[in-house]
This record gives sequence, C-alpha cells and structure tokens, in this order.
Amino acid sequence: MVAAGSEAGQGAEAMIPVERAMENPLKTQTITLTCGKLTTGVTVKPWTGIFMLRNLKQPESYFQAAFRVQSPWTAGKEIIKEECYVFDFAPNRTLRQLSEYSCRLNTKEKNPETKVGEFIKFLPVLSYEGNMLRQIDAGEILDIAMSGTSATLLARRWESALLVNVTNDVLARLLANPKALAALMSMEGFRNLNSEIETIINKSEEVKKAKKEGLDGKSKNEKKKLNEAEKEYKSKRIEIQEKLIKFSTRIPIFMYLTDYREVTLQDVITKLEPGLFKKVTGLYVKDFELLKSIGLFNEDIWNDAIFKFRRYEEASLEYTGINKHAGEPVGGWSTVLTPDDYQALYAHQADYEPVRSETKPLPSTKAFKRQEQQHLKPVTKNSDIPEIRTPLKPKVVLTKKTPSTNTSTTRKMEKIGASLAAETPLVAELRIGDRVEVDLYGVCVVNRFGKGCVYLKTNRNKEVVFKYPESLAIGSIKKL
Repeated sequence: MVAAGSEAGQGAEAMIPVERAMENPLKTQTITLTCGKLTTGVTVKPWTGIFMLRNLKQPESYFQAAFRVQSPWTAGKEIIKEECYVFDFAPNRTLRQLSEYSCRLNTKEKNPETKVGEFIKFLPVLSYEGNMLRQIDAGEILDIAMSGTSATLLARRWESALLVNVTNDVLARLLANPKALAALMSMEGFRNLNSEIETIINKSEEVKKAKKEGLDGKSKNEKKKLNEAEKEYKSKRIEIQEKLIKFSTRIPIFMYLTDYREVTLQDVITKLEPGLFKKVTGLYVKDFELLKSIGLFNEDIWNDAIFKFRRYEEASLEYTGINKHAGEPVGGWSTVLTPDDYQALYAHQADYEPVRSETKPLPSTKAFKRQEQQHLKPVTKNSDIPEIRTPLKPKVVLTKKTPSTNTSTTRKMEKIGASLAAETPLVAELRIGDRVEVDLYGVCVVNRFGKGCVYLKTNRNKEVVFKYPESLAIGSIKKL
C-alpha cells in the first residue's frame, strides 16, 4: 500500500486508509510505502520493521521514524510482536547519526564510548556481513563513524566468500590448466584438489540435468542418491572456497609489511615485492598471475577490501606530525585513486550526504520508554517526545550492497562523489579562522571545509583533516 500525497490525509488521518488496507495484518502481511507520512506522532502496531530509503539528515527525524516500529502489539496476554528492526543500507550515515545523537543526548558522561554503549542497550546494532548478523559494540560504532569501518568488520571482510569465485566455469578452467592446478596443489590443504574439482563439476551437472528432466518419475532411491550427490558437491565447493579464503587472509599481512601505497597491489606483488609475497603467502608470483588470469579472484571485491584497509591504516602512517605518504595516490587491487578521489570515495561512501549539525536542545531520555497513547499528535520542534511504557527494543540492521561490476556505473558514482566533494557544507559551530585544540597537534586554525570534513592548519603550517561534525561532537576537536 502507498501512504503519500494529499489523498492520504495529514497526521493521524493518514492511518485510516492504512488500517483499512491491512484488515487482518497476520493474513495480509502488507508493506507500507510512505513519503513524509506516518513517521512521527502515530502508532502502527503491526509494523515490525522499517527500511530507511531516504537520506534523513537530522538524528531526531531519523529516530522519530525508527521508533514507529517500536509500538507493542499484543492480544490479551499473548505478545504478537516480540522484535522489531530498522534496516539501513547506508551504514556510515546511520552510525554517524547514532554516535552524534547519543553523545549529545547524555551531557553528564564525558567518555563517548560509554555514551554510545548506554544508547545501544535500547537500540542494539546488528551488522549484516556475508550471510550472518552480528551485534557490534560501542567501540566499533565509533570506529565506523570516524573511519568507515571497524577492526573486526575489516578482518571479516578478508574472510568473505565473495573474494573468490568457485563457479563451475572457473573450476573447469582451473582443471584445464595443469600449471595453475599444480600451483594450487603445492599449497597446504590443496593436495587432492584435482579429484575434488572433478567431483564438483560432474555431480553438479548430473543433479542439474536430473532436475531439468523432472523428479516426478524418479524412485525414492534415485531421489536419495541425487540429494546425496548435491550435498557432496556443495560441501566440496565450500571446502575449496574456504581454502582459497585462507590465502586471501594473508594479503592484509603483506599490505602491512610493504611500504608501497601509491601503486596497485597487483604491481606490488608482481614487480616490487615478489620475494616478500612468496614468504607471506607461500605462492610464487608466476603462479599467482596464472590463478588471477583464470578468474579465481573477484576484482571489484578485492578493490573494496583493500581501500578499506588503506583507510583504516592511515592513523598509523603519521608520527610526530609527519606523514610521508601525504598527498600521494592510493593503490587498490587493480585501481589507483588520486588523493582527492580517495577522500571523496569515503566522505560519501554510503549515502553521499553528510550529517549537518544544528545547535538545538535534544529531547529527554523519555524517548527510550514505551508510548502510552494509541494515537499521538504530531510532534513539533519544541515539544517533548511523549512518555513511553514497556520498551520493545528495535534493532538496527546495517547491510551493504555488493560493489557493482558495471564499470560505467562505477565511473558515474566517482563523478557524483567528485562533484559533491566540491560543495561546502553548511556549518554552524565552526568557521574558517576559528582556533581549536587537537590532542595530537595542539592549537590549530580552521583552514577550510570539505564535504563532511574540516581541514585544520597546525602550528607547523601542516594541513590535517578530520570528520566534521563528528570529531567536534566526540571531543577530538575542541573549540577555543
């Protein structure tokens, strides 16, 4: 159903057509599409989840909409709705808002990690990586808000099944190339690779052919054999995939040991540090190039994982105010980005929209309790959030789309990022020329603003960049 436009009505009136369309929610199982309606001041009990498909800029607006699904739904003593979820495909935007909102909400506690930790007791945050949901803690939330990822999520990125391709076509090409097969079999855990690949290809084709012909005429014994064959080739495919992932988990060690950030990792491996690569991974460069040519490695996913690693290691590149890599290009797996493109990629990674700060009072902690009224009046700017009773914890689920393999789409996104990076955000708390204090650099002067960041000039006439307004909100930057 759609709740939008003048026909839907205003405020609580917009509920009438929605309830009429729902009838018995357990049977109809509806999805409501809304544009600016039903996001504040209403209670829709059957809603069990909300998908954030709009770039809400203010934390207050974001959480007002999120808490619509928090309303309890009971029938007498029976609890019909036990959990509710907020699904968001822009993790950086979400966690910036969450860290900013929780830090400003609690003014007594000085430690930002403690503030966020208290907040997520009422709003647990789950990260969807691969095919698993995992709850992330306050430290990881602040890491992601500041650098785009956390150490744990970064490590899991290098254990992702998406990094390697083990489709029948790729495995057939591997089987047809004796040198590539011998290279893999020389590595630990790949001794019986030849027979395993043959089993996967033969049995998957056999099962595919049987399913195409139809299973109606098959006997129970034949169906049982097909099921066993299917389980066998799937388990062997997963086994090969896991072995290849063990190889990919050694790549971050190689990147940590090498000092070449300005060229692609492929060139570092094949031209600049082949000996180090052999020591770390146990694979010769010529064998690595063979496996790469077969298509065992997913190039787009590797580029994404490598740039995230580069981003996370930036904090360790600077010592006593000196960063010898400042202003250099940054290399991925097969792509090199200019410093400006690299900053734009992460300044607008999730939603290409910064969180803009406003100096206005936040609602009280009554926002975390359960609302009593069946239908509430629309909340205005100066009104408190109504009292709430018996909290039903919503859970924020963060999920990311797989990077597109469409190069034209990638180029379009890079152009969008570059154009947005040229814009100047509206800021209220800092101005060019303001003096600020930073623990690492002492007293600095605000030099200029970028998209979602502020550039400071140190007393050594060096320019450093911080996320804005997050750095100001958590106390990394202090205005003098």
